[in-house]
Amino acid sequence: MKKKVLSLVMALALSLTLLPLSALAAGMTFTDVLAGEWYYNDVKQAVESGLINGKTATAYCPNDNLSYAEAVKLAACMHQKYTTGAVTLQNGSPWYQSYVDYAKANGIISKDYSWNAKATRAGYMEIFAAALPAKALAAKNTVNDGSIPDVPMSHPQAAAIYKLYRAGILQGSDSQHSCKPDSSIRRSEVAAILTRMMDSSKRLSFAMTATAAQASLTALRQSMAGTSAAFAAAYLGNVGEPLTGSIAQWMKKNCPQMVKDYPFLTEIPASRVVGGDFGDVYCVVPLDGSASVTVSPVIELEYGDWDIGSPLYQSKTGEPILVLCNKGDCVPDTQVNVTTSKTGLVTWYPMLDDDGQVFVVSMDNGTPRMKDFSNYDELYENLLLDLLNYGWVWPGSNDLKDTSWYYEWYDMDNEVTKCHFLELRAGGQAELCWNYDAGTGFQGYEEYYLGQWSLVYDEEMAYLKLDLTSADGRVIRDQYPVLVGYEGLLVGVGTKKTQLPFQSQHYILTVLDRAYG
Repeated sequence: MKKKVLSLVMALALSLTLLPLSALAAGMTFTDVLAGEWYYNDVKQAVESGLINGKTATAYCPNDNLSYAEAVKLAACMHQKYTTGAVTLQNGSPWYQSYVDYAKANGIISKDYSWNAKATRAGYMEIFAAALPAKALAAKNTVNDGSIPDVPMSHPQAAAIYKLYRAGILQGSDSQHSCKPDSSIRRSEVAAILTRMMDSSKRLSFAMTATAAQASLTALRQSMAGTSAAFAAAYLGNVGEPLTGSIAQWMKKNCPQMVKDYPFLTEIPASRVVGGDFGDVYCVVPLDGSASVTVSPVIELEYGDWDIGSPLYQSKTGEPILVLCNKGDCVPDTQVNVTTSKTGLVTWYPMLDDDGQVFVVSMDNGTPRMKDFSNYDELYENLLLDLLNYGWVWPGSNDLKDTSWYYEWYDMDNEVTKCHFLELRAGGQAELCWNYDAGTGFQGYEEYYLGQWSLVYDEEMAYLKLDLTSADGRVIRDQYPVLVGYEGLLVGVGTKKTQLPFQSQHYILTVLDRAYG
């Protein structure tokens, strides 16, 4: 088979050469292909075998790009030679039409490309992966799904790219085996690919198993497949003072569970940390490696106006980034634009909503345009622990018995002011009730719960344990982290995620004022 395949000398030389075929015998006379270049041997073998030629007698032009028309011609010629033993295809009108028609008829392509445009690596691979039958591109390498760092399995050309990696035709452009699917393909790379396509003895042997970081990034991206999300984002916490170490060290200390679940976080390089060294920390993960990302500052102007400044960061290859923002009174102070071929442009301003969760951009019908992958349990715990540095303390039983606390807020939906009361009596009895003012003074109780309270502790936190029942049999039964301070009683969401009535409409951490006790 090797002898048969290498007999493509005359056929494939026609596809890219600008020289007469007699020039093939001249050998390597190119002044722009130097010994020591990674592609030197590939160009030498491809030229000597007649698979490709220079643009002039002395110029191979290794950095010139190929068009989709040239790519499909190569693929059509390879397929015809492999299946019939000869190449009889000739130029049409336009010159590439006969090759396009052949490629469509033989299942090499199923769509039209911008034929005169530069072929991307992903586009070229999509065409070449179908140029030869499966048995001619049998896998010889272990390349696990998701192990190519910039080609998740949700990428539209993932199947073709992984096929060529597994066959040993490709191995990537760096030590991580990155594909760079959206970059253009160069003549130097084409020489290497043609050599390996035609001569199986030249194919590469290697193994690629997804690292934990790669696997976590791939899984996150796959979780967005089939949705309207252009990107995923997570709030990681706040860096209050300029970092003295790396952001990776800060994440390992402040959000260890997020790092454990998404180890790619600590592999985001400093070049993709946008916005300085303090502020709220967000991670942004575009849908795939073809996404374009722009991060720009929001500039506050006079009279409440604002404008968008010059970009702080731009990328067309969709890598995960970290954004540090919201450093002053202007919140949000950063704009993130993410554009993908599937979703179009999505504009997002990193900030938290009234419930203390990431603000999510949605369509008019409520369909999210992004995925929130924050770990709120960890954020919540860290926030409670941080408050111990600002005058709050864990209460003892004597701090709470025979006390009454209230929380008043305006219900915009019903246009009434509601006031909640929590009474904690000696002996462990508790009452939780609320009433409302509809403009004619406070009305009778809307809800009324009776039951028991106690304090329980673990190594780091104190919890208010409530076991309450309403007159109609509804139950509130959970443990709520609590802190006391000069500002009142701070109550968090229960360990079973049960929210108290005044929390369901507001922040996950709520401060109640002291009524008496």
